[in-house]
Amino acid sequence: MISSKLSMMIAPLPENETARLSALKGLEILDSPEEEMFDEITKLASLICNVPISLVSLIDETRQWFKSHHGLHTRETPRSLAFCSHAILGDELFVVPNAKVDPRFKNNPLVNEAPNVIFYAGIPLALGDQINLGTLCVIDNKPRELNEDQIQMLRLLGKQTIRLLQMRKATERLEIEKITAERATAAKRDFIAAISHDIRNPLNSLLGMSEMIRETE
Repeated sequence: MISSKLSMMIAPLPENETARLSALKGLEILDSPEEEMFDEITKLASLICNVPISLVSLIDETRQWFKSHHGLHTRETPRSLAFCSHAILGDELFVVPNAKVDPRFKNNPLVNEAPNVIFYAGIPLALGDQINLGTLCVIDNKPRELNEDQIQMLRLLGKQTIRLLQMRKATERLEIEKITAERATAAKRDFIAAISHDIRNPLNSLLGMSEMIRETE
């Protein structure tokens, strides 16, 4: 799709957009606080690729939201401007060596204004069969290429990012189950205590009456 206002290409929606958004929402991660385990991924990606910016970017209906944003202060940008919206359409590394001369991006505000995205490389974060939630991407403000070692490392870090997303959700689920079990145990304990109290009081009354009867005989 070509935007007449910006004279740039806007990425079409993936064919499995409904399933993709459902999977993303199922992770319950959007707008969550920053977490060190994801920040370590982006910092490492930045060091390996020798670039100033690296992001864990997740694409929802209207925006790309950054779970981790090494070298970038903002936490989201419009989906219509996102390089990552193009990257999630495929399964392989998506590379833009020089956005200034790429007709898809040369008029993009993210290219011509801060953060001045000139080089971009993003590996899709795939959950299951082609369910691309977003990307692990690296960005530079000058044209460049990645060597084969950097590409392989970026792919490995992408796989690790997916594992962290899945582990985070599993850990959260276990914590909820633990809290639920603890509450059930506490409720059961309180119920037993209440029943014991209710039973004990009538028994005490009966015992007291028995003593009184024996004393009067």
